Amino acid sequence: MKKIINEYPNILNKLENNYLGENAPKDSKGRFFSEGIVHVNEGETLKGVMSEYGGEFEVPYKELCELPSYIKRSPRLDYRNGNDVVEYKKVRVMYDRGGLDEYTLGKLVNPSASQSYINPFTNKSVASNSLNGDIEKLLMLPDTFNRYVVLEFWSGEPFDSEPYIDMLNIMLNRYYDLELTSEVYNGIHPKLTRCDILCYKILSRKK
Repeated sequence: MKKIINEYPNILNKLENNYLGENAPKDSKGRFFSEGIVHVNEGETLKGVMSEYGGEFEVPYKELCELPSYIKRSPRLDYRNGNDVVEYKKVRVMYDRGGLDEYTLGKLVNPSASQSYINPFTNKSVASNSLNGDIEKLLMLPDTFNRYVVLEFWSGEPFDSEPYIDMLNIMLNRYYDLELTSEVYNGIHPKLTRCDILCYKILSRKK
């Protein structure tokens, strides 16, 4: 995984070139979104980064482990290559037209997912959105797997990524033993110019 993360900026540079100028995404009425904010979507990015290494995408967890009885519908793992398993998340600080995404922090951290996978008052999963939830899903898998969460986090001045990442790391380190590998990609888009690529290897849940 460290090799993939080290090469990640070069792959992003190739992907981003497809979404500039006349190739930039448009809305349903054919109008361009705000250039420099819209990027390759989550699924396309993951396949663009990982495809050359082989592996499988969208693998049901029930094929990899016995699910707890409280999980009625199997979640899907984003990517598997042998014993390496990856949950992937792409987050931006702004919406497509430049408005701030007020849900950015919630997409990154949700301590509720670390405290209880299922909300006992609704009987619904709370592990579907944040990195905490992704980690909880990975921890269902046996230790024979190398378990990773990869975050691609886009930001740009004046809206800096560092406070978000600081809060994320404080939260994750409270609940989990993990190892972090990271890279920074200074993008070619004029607005969201920085991409922090964070790869967490999940070792265990803290006692």
